[in-house]
Parts: sequence; C-alpha cells; structure tokens
Amino acid sequence: MTIRRACASALVAFAGAVVGCGGFPTVHSNLGGFPTVSPRARGVTAPVPVNKVNDAAIWVHPTDPEKSLILVSNELRGVELHDVDGSLEKLFAGDDANLRASNVDVLYGFGAAASNGGAKTGPWDAPEFGVDLAIVLAQAPEAGIRVLRIDAEKRRLRDVTAENQPKVAGGAPVGSCAYRSARTGRGYVFVTAKSGKTEQYELTAGADARIGLGAAPVRVLELPSKVKFCCADDEVGAFYVSEENVGVWRFDAEPGGSTTGRLIARVGEHGLAADVVGLGVYGAGGGRGYLLAVSQGEKGGRSAIKVYRRDGANEFVASIEPAAEPYGPLERISGVAVTNRPLGARFPNGLMVANDRINANASEDFKLFAWEDVAGPAGLVVDTKWSARGK
Repeated sequence: MTIRRACASALVAFAGAVVGCGGFPTVHSNLGGFPTVSPRARGVTAPVPVNKVNDAAIWVHPTDPEKSLILVSNELRGVELHDVDGSLEKLFAGDDANLRASNVDVLYGFGAAASNGGAKTGPWDAPEFGVDLAIVLAQAPEAGIRVLRIDAEKRRLRDVTAENQPKVAGGAPVGSCAYRSARTGRGYVFVTAKSGKTEQYELTAGADARIGLGAAPVRVLELPSKVKFCCADDEVGAFYVSEENVGVWRFDAEPGGSTTGRLIARVGEHGLAADVVGLGVYGAGGGRGYLLAVSQGEKGGRSAIKVYRRDGANEFVASIEPAAEPYGPLERISGVAVTNRPLGARFPNGLMVANDRINANASEDFKLFAWEDVAGPAGLVVDTKWSARGK
C-alpha cells in the first residue's frame, strides 16, 4: 500500500514506540513518493464457490497472543474464525446453518465492574474480568443482533442470545457495533439503518446467563442520509458512524450524551471519497491513537483507508492506499479492523485487517497488514502496551 501522510519529518523512536512529526502530524497536505507496503498474509475464507465478506473484528486472547482470532462476517456463510495468519479455523453458523452475518464486533469484559485503573490478578475466567462477547448483526434467518460468547480456552463461539429480542431498526438493520462504558462498565450495541437513524441499546444478562438487548433503545441518533458502519472507542467514550455520501460523524457514546454529532471527516477533503464505510480504532497509551475510515471510492477504482487522530479534533493524519502485490489489488474495501497488541511472530507490533470485495473468482477475502509496515512510512505511533481490556 502507498502511504500518503500529512507531515514529512523523519521518524523518531523512543521507549519502544515509533512516532512521526513529534507524535502527531499537524500540517495537512498529501505528499507523494512514499514507499509501498504490502500485506503479509491473505485470509483464506470458507471453501465455497462464492463468499461475501463484509466486516471483521480482532479478538485478542487474554494470555496467549498466538491464540487470538480474527472474526469475519460472511453474509452467505455465518461468522468465520481465523487464526492470526489468516487461515480458517472454524465456521460458526450457530444452531441454524442459514445464519447470514453482515457485521461483527468484539466487546471485552461484559459483566465486569468499570475499570478503575488498578491491576487485577487471578485467573482470566474469574468473575471480576467478565466475559468476552462477539456482537453479530444477522440478516437471516431473522434480521437482528446475535450475542456470542467467546470461549478463550476452546477458541470457539457459543450463542447466548436471550429469547424475544426487540426488532431493531424497524426490522431492517444494516450495521452494528459494540461499546463498553469505562465509566459504568455497562455494555451497549449501536444498530444503524439506511434511513440515517442509529439506535443504541443496553446489553442485559438474565438469570439463565443469556444476554440480549433491552426492550427499547436508550437513545436514538439521526443523520440525514444512509449510514451503515460504526465503531466506538470504549476508553474515551466516543461513537463514530459513517454517513456514506457525507463523511464520518462523532458522538458521545454514553446513553445520556448529546444526540448532536460533529462531522470530523468530510467527503472531498484529504481525498475522502464516497462511499465512506468501515471504521476502526487503533488505541495507544495516554489517549493517543487513530481512527481509521474506509474511503471506498467508485467501483473499479482502488479503495483507501484514511487515518485521523483519536484525540482532540480528530485531525487528518495520513492516507493508506493498498498495493496490488503480492495478492492482487485491494478493491472495494468495506470493513477494517485493527489492534495494537502483539499477535505472535508474524505480527509482533499489531495487525490491521481489510476485506477485498473484488477478486477474479468472485469470492471475497481479506488481507492482513503488519501495523509497523503501515506506521513506519506514515509516521504513526506503534504502542503494543496499551490494552483495550483496560487491564
């Protein structure tokens, strides 16, 4: 991928982290002539003639990075579980082989108390750590949210969705993402609709250990036109949603927060092109890090991933433009996922995943990029210490 960044100063290394331009670039001008960075691996999807891969999430194993998983939503197959080298580990379709998953996100530590900055000790399956969940938006057999518990020991998913779930987004949801409040420890799910409406639901656990959504949304956010992809930053309490033909909006993620958002990235600025789709957060210590936004572009053209500061006014930082080698051009990206955590020998400094919707055999896949390969040319932070678990 070609990296275009908004600052041309040399990289600076300190304390195990790599930063550019004094920590964050501040000059906004796209500069050419940057090195090309290629993916280190290609995700092998379920062995069927056609796959429809839409979204991905990275689950980091609590004690053994090599056992982490990449969760991929396949709209024709279910949820694919991949090893961190991209190879298919297992296909999850639940009790119904007709599960059609369009979005997937990970929520760490559901049921644990709010993080208070203190270190926790003891086994990772102890109650104080809560449970890790995969939040899945299914389009069939019924449209709605499925809650899957992630079994760290077996590296498997188990459907724990409570019965009688509400009909989200009027029965026609198009996107979803998860949020766990650092203030209260409560978990939430955001559900988007083509109308521009986003509903926020609280996750609730019953006496039978099954988990579902509250009967009604705790808050409704509205934008003028189609929205689909979203993501939340648990640590800072920010919610991001992409209005496809307009740009990226930021809202307060807390249920009592304002329903008025701020447009932080506009189509036409810094090369951001419609459709604006997948979003992801790269976390780093001290509130640093980045928001990633997919600039899908026109059919037949190349997609790009735009990088914005995680803090402050979310200023533009860099553009990540995929290269064709060694696995073919990365076209019509929809979803992006990223983690700063080390995931073994191949990805010791974090991982970025992006799906590829156009391939010669009409079967979609995804590509895996080492974060240091992206960060170096772009002058981005590399911080493997910060944890999304808050521990």
